[in-house]
Amino acid sequence: MIKLDLSVPVDSPVRRQFNLIYQFLERNELNQHLSKVEGVLVIKPESIVYDDCFAYVFDIARSSPELNSAIDDLVRPLNTRKPQEKDCVFYSGGLGCIEVKHIGIVQKDGKIVSKWGDDGPIVRHPLWAIPECYGNRVRFSRMPSREEVLRLRKKFVR
Repeated sequence: MIKLDLSVPVDSPVRRQFNLIYQFLERNELNQHLSKVEGVLVIKPESIVYDDCFAYVFDIARSSPELNSAIDDLVRPLNTRKPQEKDCVFYSGGLGCIEVKHIGIVQKDGKIVSKWGDDGPIVRHPLWAIPECYGNRVRFSRMPSREEVLRLRKKFVR
């Protein structure tokens, strides 16, 4: 069973540090700083193959706001706080804000793998080791099938 601490670290020094790192540093400096944070591993310093976190998670080269919204509608939310390996984790804003800001994949050890920013790194990190701008609420879902994602991609990405 995967154990995740779902409590949001409000006013966390680590999350403030991520905000500064994410907002103000150039990409090469971002990778250097991230690699020094305990529990965080930069898997791929720059990923130009995937244009954002949705494209990475669903293994498509290009994403779009319409596709991201459609995928959000497609996913099957879990009614559990115990996600399984390869489930999706969706980060969204505060109360009343359901717009998904970031997405990642749950790993066997409870860490998350996600892509940070356009042309940014692919990072393996604890659930809440993310910039605050990615949100302070999470929900989990099973990964949509490859066929479902490709069907939506055909419909929304030109």
